[in-house]
Amino acid sequence: MIELPAALAPWAGELALLSTDLALTLAPWVGRLAVAIGDLSENRTSRTAEPDGYGGLARRGPYERLVTTEWALAELYPDEFLRRAAAGEHLFLDLTRRGPRRAQRSIAVVSAGPSQLGAPRLAHLAALIVLSRRAAASGAAFSWGVLEDAAHGLGDGLDAGAIRRLLDARTAAVAGAGAIDTWRTAIDDGADRGDADWWLIGGPELVPAARRAGAACLAVRDLLEPDARAIEIEVHRRGPTARLRLELPAPDVCARLLRDPLRRGGATRVAPAPAPAITVRFSAPAGSSPKLLVQLAGGDLQCWPVPSSPRDRLGQPHRCAGRPREWMVAVGVRKRGVLAVTASPDDPSAVKVAYGGHRDRVQVVLPGDVAQRLDERMQRRDLLVGTCGLVQLRPAAPVDLVIEVAGCLVVVHGFTGWPPAPVMRASLLWGSAAERQRAQLVTSELRAHSAQWALVAESDRYEIIRASESGAQRVATAPLDPGGPPSPRVVFGFHHPQQARWGPVACEVRAEEWLLVRPDGPPMHLSAGRSHVVGGGWCDGRPGLVVQRHEHQLRWQRRDGHDDLPPATAEIMTAAVCPQRALVAWVTRHGEVVVYSLEHRAVLMRLLPAAGPP
Repeated sequence: MIELPAALAPWAGELALLSTDLALTLAPWVGRLAVAIGDLSENRTSRTAEPDGYGGLARRGPYERLVTTEWALAELYPDEFLRRAAAGEHLFLDLTRRGPRRAQRSIAVVSAGPSQLGAPRLAHLAALIVLSRRAAASGAAFSWGVLEDAAHGLGDGLDAGAIRRLLDARTAAVAGAGAIDTWRTAIDDGADRGDADWWLIGGPELVPAARRAGAACLAVRDLLEPDARAIEIEVHRRGPTARLRLELPAPDVCARLLRDPLRRGGATRVAPAPAPAITVRFSAPAGSSPKLLVQLAGGDLQCWPVPSSPRDRLGQPHRCAGRPREWMVAVGVRKRGVLAVTASPDDPSAVKVAYGGHRDRVQVVLPGDVAQRLDERMQRRDLLVGTCGLVQLRPAAPVDLVIEVAGCLVVVHGFTGWPPAPVMRASLLWGSAAERQRAQLVTSELRAHSAQWALVAESDRYEIIRASESGAQRVATAPLDPGGPPSPRVVFGFHHPQQARWGPVACEVRAEEWLLVRPDGPPMHLSAGRSHVVGGGWCDGRPGLVVQRHEHQLRWQRRDGHDDLPPATAEIMTAAVCPQRALVAWVTRHGEVVVYSLEHRAVLMRLLPAAGPP
């Protein structure tokens, strides 16, 4: 049970269904609504002064209800009968009468139409909490339903399942007076006919129909005023109308109340990390959900399963220990384990591939010019960690291992079992040496049955290449302005649509301007301003870019506006987006990792160093 002020203690049981911080945010609304709605006994009573049998004996009453023994006394001792009558000692049968009593059933019908989406749903949740406790305090049963439900289904009580049903009930249909009349008929045909305390919760347009149907009404209206974040509520019942203005909490709190109010303070999605994180990236292994690869200080890697929604629990990570005197070349995921490709400055002609906790490693011999590039970058100490993964590039054949190493893509055929062979040879996946002199690989993305990469060709255009079972082909091009950025940048975006064979690609065509190339339509120009672009794609049917607004915060930048992501606890050092889903991950200066879902507008997981952020 959560700790509440004494005035709000009666609703502690219902508020305990929510996470603690959200319950404390909603508690003031509950208290004010309870005062406006009133007790159940004030709203519905039965008719009074009707006889309801005999309840005992009384000294007063009409002589037709005089008890039989008194009439016997009149026949045997008439003087005593008269004396008792004069002294008021006669006994009469006393009638029991029906007095005012509470309704035996309380029913709430909530509108889920277009005018009640968003902030009004918070008032619906608070109202159901009040009505549920109000009914329980009076010994009445509580049921509720959705106005637009043609089946007139009622759910009993208020529990976690009822809260989920309330927040998931949303429709584009607009219910009219006819829907209220059919609900009135359904309620009157119930077992507790005539004893139902009926409340209608919806927009102000439902008030006249609710009065005709004999229902009390809670009219909720989203306040549309500049610089105002509030809702207005009118309580129409017997007596004068009560009006409330409730200020909305912070936007992120509103989003959590609407999307995930039952989360218990996020404890199940916060995990410790053995060391501070340095970088993160997403990987999408074949036939599996996205994984988060976290490179820790000291060279170790962790592979975390990413929760699919804010309600999912956080799984257990797989760890791959780093090796001394070796450079990390590429990382990826195979099933649940980590694929780590490392190289030694003493022998740049080959790389070593490690998988999960297996002791055996596979030596992959590189083509000559690729080995030369790798050696040069290790000597300059500017080797960037690329991606690697298993891809089905050949029909009816074992999967191949694709590695991005030193700005080149190589493929190792027949990578089945572990280890497939102690020593294997890699070949170039893309282009000859002459072609690589004229083009520059910018980024790559690996899927279960294809590999995509973007390159700058002839310094005047971007080319997006896709290699799959049908071979390698150019799927899109984008022009690069002559005065474009000196270091061209390309990021693969969230997939749109999900069934597309390749996803959107954001290309920097000139300073502060990006081009979003998509598989199902013409390219779209998006402005990033002076912000650093992390990724791009589609979310809620709208294209946009994930940009770093300033050192502590990221932003989802769209053509028609923007959404600020939750601020970080310290400066953001690096960030990444997921090519599968609308997910963003960032690493702070203290080594903390946060994964945020643009779709759910919620933090899915946090990884804290063992000592925690200072």
